[in-house]
Amino acid sequence: MPNITLSRKQQLAFNVLADPYVVELLFGGGAGGGKSLLVTMWMVIECRKYPGITIGLGRKEMSNLGKTTVATLLTEAHKYLGVSADDFTYKAPGSPQPGIYYKNGSAITLHDLAYAPSDPNYDRFGSLPLTHAVIEEVGELDLTAVSAFASRANRKLNREYSITGKTVMTCNPSNNFAREEFYDPFEKLGGGDMQSWPCGDVFVDGKLRIGQSKSSGAIRYGPTHTSRQPRAEPPSTS
Repeated sequence: MPNITLSRKQQLAFNVLADPYVVELLFGGGAGGGKSLLVTMWMVIECRKYPGITIGLGRKEMSNLGKTTVATLLTEAHKYLGVSADDFTYKAPGSPQPGIYYKNGSAITLHDLAYAPSDPNYDRFGSLPLTHAVIEEVGELDLTAVSAFASRANRKLNREYSITGKTVMTCNPSNNFAREEFYDPFEKLGGGDMQSWPCGDVFVDGKLRIGQSKSSGAIRYGPTHTSRQPRAEPPSTS
């Protein structure tokens, strides 16, 4: 298995993702910052560690996932993590149920998050059970799309494995909702590589942690790494 050296920011992001109080993370920055490699490696590690989970991977246009994030996953993340061609099946965008399906029953499913006039509230995600949600390039999307997709995390095997459902997002610099939700608070707290602030309650180790401080509830980080949405007790598999 090839060696890989992570940047300091990638290492920070991995540490944040390992924190059970973190429920949403934004990995920002310009092109070439290693966002997609970090996110794809984390998804593959989670899928190999927890058989049967499902991570939803979305972008405004699903076809772009196959050219960018999925290409990084198949050619780089799998190589670094020792995943062989026999360990998974890939169904490309345009196929029925597109995604990466691993032998242990876990999967990374691909989703189109573009606005559709016939589905203004994104009801198509209403019965989608995900363990985690990953959204690439949130600068292309509005808050309604992101919230609808993110709400499906924490709904598959989270209770059984005692893992906090996370929404992980990437973005290039933009002026959409991500600025108000993440970058402005980050700047007010002093900027730097990352900042964190409490944002609600989260269910950890079988107990509801009330979000009164950064050590007692759900946390928000930004903008390199950001957590946001509180998570109540995870439902059983559905």
